[in-house]
Amino acid sequence: AKAAEGTVPDDAPSAEPEAADTGTKRKFIPSEAKRDVNSRKQRLDMIEGTSSMAAIRAANEAADRAAEATKPTPVAPIPSPSTVQAMTQQQIFDTPIDWNTLTAPSSEFRSQLRKWVSAKIMDYIGEEEDTMIDFVLDQILDKRCTPAEILEEVGVVLDDDAETFVLELWKRLILQDTTVEIG
Repeated sequence: AKAAEGTVPDDAPSAEPEAADTGTKRKFIPSEAKRDVNSRKQRLDMIEGTSSMAAIRAANEAADRAAEATKPTPVAPIPSPSTVQAMTQQQIFDTPIDWNTLTAPSSEFRSQLRKWVSAKIMDYIGEEEDTMIDFVLDQILDKRCTPAEILEEVGVVLDDDAETFVLELWKRLILQDTTVEIG
């Protein structure tokens, strides 16, 4: 019969010579397989004036969290004009705006948006109202107001055209382009 796996039968030859037969002592070699690696950890002596391991770990974890918080969030790609055109009003208003790109110092978007807002205000009320144009640009680019907040503010002046104006405005903010023709 076969011996159980991992056991050596009594009649099997030994790899080491019997100590009793040779009259010499065998050297003890501890088995690595049965050693508990955690049983004899060395103690780290802390140098006076240094932080404890727990304090160092806490500082490292805090630094990792801070680095993660400052990591730039990935920006969604700009959808095509046809995609934006097919969106519902709620989808348009819920689409995140990449404000950092729109308000970057190198961005020409502010001047483009000023021209577009000026033309729309001229269409709706018949004259170029600088105060209204500045107000809309301030609300959007500086204060980053929501569509609902802007709709409430411009609704007083534009009445029924306010919703159309804000919807078209938000489409242009999503596309980051005021020159695109959107239905």
